[in-house]
Amino acid sequence: MADSSKFEKRGFGRICGLKEIDQFITDNGIDVDFKEKLIDVGIDITVVDDPIK
Repeated sequence: MADSSKFEKRGFGRICGLKEIDQFITDNGIDVDFKEKLIDVGIDITVVDDPIK
């Protein structure tokens, strides 16, 4: 789970590769193209409304 501002950013440590993720939960700020890329590699995406936006 991560909010959409975390996508396509690099951090200090690696948690896991995309092949190890089955499902991702994020807010509705996710870029449509990035969402499609995740779906294409077999990751289920759950998008929830961001109450702050």
